[in-house]
Amino acid sequence: MLQFIMDQNLLLYLCGAACTLGVVSQFLLKYVYGRLIGETVAVGETNGKFLRQLRQRFQNCAHLNDKVNDITSFTDRSIMDYEFWNMNLHQWHRMGAEALAICLLCCGGGLWLLYRNGGALSLQTSYSRAAIFSSLLILLAYGITDNRYQRHSLRVRLMDYLQNTGAVKDYSEVEFCADTSRAMKEAAVETAAVETAAASTGLSRKLRRASGESISETKAQRDKRQLKENLMRSKIGAQETAAVAETVAEREKNRKLLQQMDPKEKEQILREVLMEFLT
Repeated sequence: MLQFIMDQNLLLYLCGAACTLGVVSQFLLKYVYGRLIGETVAVGETNGKFLRQLRQRFQNCAHLNDKVNDITSFTDRSIMDYEFWNMNLHQWHRMGAEALAICLLCCGGGLWLLYRNGGALSLQTSYSRAAIFSSLLILLAYGITDNRYQRHSLRVRLMDYLQNTGAVKDYSEVEFCADTSRAMKEAAVETAAVETAAASTGLSRKLRRASGESISETKAQRDKRQLKENLMRSKIGAQETAAVAETVAEREKNRKLLQQMDPKEKEQILREVLMEFLT
């Protein structure tokens, strides 16, 4: 396996790929820093994603704590949390150093294998040149991009943006205006609720008054009807009492008649009455 790697010069290709990746990563990082710095130049224009997130987080902190006590830590945290292609800025910065380490390892490993196996001098020279050129290119990329200064510049600009350009005051005024408008809306809603309650209370009073009148009228009518019904019952009771009294008188009269009759005639009349009852 090692012989195949040395024959195909895979370590040299890996060194070249790592060197390219290290150089490109530093220029990409410079581009990202430049874009973020460009967002902070125009203070009034907050269309960038980073600055929108910064303002949103600042508003949340100001809402929870009434103010942001440490602008420096707030700014550093915002820079640390920013990601480009699912990698934060520190990871992009370290990519160049990691690529340089890979280049040196590949070239050092190749030289050791050549020395151990007695490889050609030309290959040893190729690995040495690859190590030197890759190191120079990556260090040159670090020097040209100067991403450390770019990070420091972004940090200072963000702190100035939050402290000295009126951003804190603007945000607090916006928050105060929002609270004021919210309080005014709540007061208006409460006023409307009170007016509605008062109107409903007056309406309910009118309804209760009307219902009280209707109830009193209904009660009077009911009393009148009950009086009529009592009179009718008294009349019917009197009639029934009279009928009962008449029946009792008729019975008493019939009993006297039966007592005066002959026993045979009495027996014959009782039989006839019983036959009529049974039929």
